[in-house]
Amino acid sequence: MSKLKSAYKILTDFNLIIEIHEGVLNAGAYVKFKESLIKDPLFKANMNYFLNFKKVHFEIEAAHISRFASYIESNASLFGKRNVAIITNTPSQVVSATMYKLMQKDPSIKLEIFSTDEKALSWLKIPNSNNTEIKEIIETLSDSITK
Repeated sequence: MSKLKSAYKILTDFNLIIEIHEGVLNAGAYVKFKESLIKDPLFKANMNYFLNFKKVHFEIEAAHISRFASYIESNASLFGKRNVAIITNTPSQVVSATMYKLMQKDPSIKLEIFSTDEKALSWLKIPNSNNTEIKEIIETLSDSITK
C-alpha cells in the first residue's frame, strides 16, 4: 500500500467532520493530518467525526496508538466534546480502532466502531433525510484521494 492519502470535509450545518483515508496509516502521519485539519477556518471544537478507515492499512503498534491518544487528550480543549464514528472494513482495522478506543481516557469523547456508513450516520444522529447528501460527499472525497 502507498503512503497515507486523506481528504476531509467540514459540514457546519451537521456539526460534522468527514474524514476519508487510504493507504498506510501510522501515528505520525495521522497527527500531521489532524494538525492541518485544525487550521481549517471552518474547524471548531465540539464537532462530531465520521472517520472512514476502510481503505487503510494500520502500520501502528500499541505504543503509537497510545501516543496518538495522548496527543488527542492533551489537546482536548481544542477538539472539545464529540462523538466519533470509526468505519472499518477488516479485522485488523477493527483491532487497531478498538485498541485506540480502550486507550483513550478523555470522557468528552464517545467513540464507536462501525462496518457500515448507515449505522455510523444513525449513531451520529444525522437525519435519514440527509443521508443521500452525506453519502455523496463521502463518495466525492473517496474519489478525490483514489485518483
